[in-house]
Amino acid sequence: MTAGVINEEDDLGDRGLKELVLYLEWSRPLHAVVLVDTKRREERILAVYEPIPALWSPDFRRRRR
Repeated sequence: MTAGVINEEDDLGDRGLKELVLYLEWSRPLHAVVLVDTKRREERILAVYEPIPALWSPDFRRRRR
C-alpha cells in the first residue's frame, strides 16, 4: 500500500489514537479511519471510503465547515 497523509488525529485515551488517513495514489481519493492501539502496538483499519467532494476541500485534506 502506498503511504498516506494523516488528515486528522483524535486521542482516545487508553485506547490509543484514531487517525483519518488520505490516500491519493489510487484511481480515486480514499479516506481510511485507522485505530492506533498503543498498548498492543498495532493498527486496525476501521473503515475505508471515498470522500464526498462537497464535504471536503479540493485536496480532500480539510472538512468544509
